[in-house]
Amino acid sequence: MIEDKQETLARHIEAYIRLEAATCEKMFRQGLGTAIWHDQHGEYCGTVWVRNISSSQIVIAYSSLSPQSSGSGEGQVLLPLERAATNPNYHKPYFLCRDCARRSGQLVLAKEKWACRKCHGFTYRSQRLGPAYRKEQRSEELFELLRPVGGQPSRPRYMRAERFAALVTEYETLRAELREKPRMLPEHSLRLALKPSWRSSSEPWVI
Repeated sequence: MIEDKQETLARHIEAYIRLEAATCEKMFRQGLGTAIWHDQHGEYCGTVWVRNISSSQIVIAYSSLSPQSSGSGEGQVLLPLERAATNPNYHKPYFLCRDCARRSGQLVLAKEKWACRKCHGFTYRSQRLGPAYRKEQRSEELFELLRPVGGQPSRPRYMRAERFAALVTEYETLRAELREKPRMLPEHSLRLALKPSWRSSSEPWVI
């Protein structure tokens, strides 16, 4: 009965420990090969260590403690990669899902299995949220990106001026709309959202 409740509690991808192939490679090259996962309350949910990345595979070790989504477990797994040329100088990595053999930019950990969201049957949280809360969520995303100081958004490094101006306009429009309405909260099952913080690589426990 408890297992059935947990099955229906979180079916959106943001509630699970997940990895993006391109992000893993970027962080690993920068020496930030450890992702520490926490939920929206700051509670620890798991750790993923990127052990090694080559042109065709990635080796990770993981430890999960997230009973409402990814579950509890630990292990080490080799995940195959496939690359696609996005420009002459860069071949973007994608995971190859072991269940369906399809190319996927992201894999999700659930029931101690790494697979794409379609094989797990997950949706994105935004697909199950109403338009009012989507505006709340978008406003929070823009706040994190623009990092306003004293009410003035700051342009992230390397962002084009035209894109920055468009995002500032969108952010200010959303803020004006939300000031006129009470804060919206999603239903309880949609509030669970796990996020990683990447840190310097460290050797995990011996498996």
